[in-house]
Amino acid sequence: MLKDTLLHQFNMTYFVIRRNLDGIETEDAVIRVGEDGANINWILGHILATRNVFIALLGGEPFWSDEQRARFVSKSGVEVDAARAMPLAEMEQALEQSQEQLKALLGASKDEDLTTAPENGPPLGIKLGGFAFHESYHAGQIGIMRRVIGLSGAL
Repeated sequence: MLKDTLLHQFNMTYFVIRRNLDGIETEDAVIRVGEDGANINWILGHILATRNVFIALLGGEPFWSDEQRARFVSKSGVEVDAARAMPLAEMEQALEQSQEQLKALLGASKDEDLTTAPENGPPLGIKLGGFAFHESYHAGQIGIMRRVIGLSGAL
């Protein structure tokens, strides 16, 4: 039951992210609001960096190296221009790959794997629930940034 709920949450955020990215090019994805505002490129990279972590927690093979992930962790700074930004098409491929990995790993998990608390922290299912909330927040940011760069809402 828990894994079904988590799968549903991640399928929903995946759907929202994909819709919000529709029609956006790498050049659009680096537009920021304010000096220290994040852009779509960084927000999507941050979602992917986080997915990389929880795929590893589920026993999967991370799709990004530590170096790739480090560009998008909290407080790492924002990619400012298209010349330094990761191409959006490459990021969208990583999103697709991560979604397939996530569905397979969560689908193969047992509820007891997700609900058993380790000695030093919350159960994996609680951590993944937090990741789902985190991802929803950032999926919404991408939707807002669509409007900032002059596109209409996607949902």
